[in-house]
Amino acid sequence: GGLRPEKNGMAMTFTVSNETQEPDNFLRRLANGQSILKLEYDTSSRALPVAEFPDASNRYSLVAIKNKRDKSYRGTSSWGGGGSSQITLKYVQTNGTMPWNPREELEKVADFASLPRHKLSARLELLLTPAMKGPSLFDDWDVNMFEVLPEEDSYMGCGFIPDTLMKEIYAARRKTPIDSLQVRIFAPRIGVAKGMLTSKLGIDKIQIPPSMIKVGPSRKNKD
Repeated sequence: GGLRPEKNGMAMTFTVSNETQEPDNFLRRLANGQSILKLEYDTSSRALPVAEFPDASNRYSLVAIKNKRDKSYRGTSSWGGGGSSQITLKYVQTNGTMPWNPREELEKVADFASLPRHKLSARLELLLTPAMKGPSLFDDWDVNMFEVLPEEDSYMGCGFIPDTLMKEIYAARRKTPIDSLQVRIFAPRIGVAKGMLTSKLGIDKIQIPPSMIKVGPSRKNKD
């Protein structure tokens, strides 16, 4: 970590994470072993992030942004609206042992290219949602365990998970029985989904309503 001056004289903290240091989230898996650079600064500086960040001989591309807003501050920032925010920028190395192209890698996951610009940042932030650490029963799940519900069968925006599967989840985690859980789903044939799954009897697949799908299916990858 350290300080890196920007063109306007602002200083930001930065750290370079390897795969074991980075919290387990989908970005870490998407990076596939490439170094991840984390930059943090306050938006009251009115600075804007750069898409490419050079560090010594390495090059990093901006992939995701997380905005933590401080509502007690009543100033303005270049990120829109009042309030000061701490911005975390996540860059992935593109010139490592294997070339890594952020646009190509993201489009293998979901149809990010079709998102309007004002939604892109919020959807990319889903890559940073913390996941369960270490191997889990989720590693054995595949897309055939899911189905997207017709719009008319959706129920208040939540999805459903078979009761038997829900019991496997909390048994594996040695937790108190639960009947619902928050999920982030990344699957090329579904896209990126976010929301609540509620336990349901009499079904054999995880049912996803259209309202949970935040990015459509990949146009590049049918796996």
